[in-house]
Amino acid sequence: MSSQTSSYTHSDDTHLCHVYPDTSQNPIIGTNQSKDMFWSRVETNYNNTKSENISEPRGKRSL
Repeated sequence: MSSQTSSYTHSDDTHLCHVYPDTSQNPIIGTNQSKDMFWSRVETNYNNTKSENISEPRGKRSL
């Protein structure tokens, strides 16, 4: 069994393109967060807001 996730679909790509700026431009969290915290927030937001069109949950290494 491989630990790799499948390739991104167009829906996956589009969803990530919406989540990334929402997370990076959040004025409450600010821009002074560590890269690990930032990608953890992207991962959480990506997986919590995905629709049925999104193929599978993604980890921060996959994002």
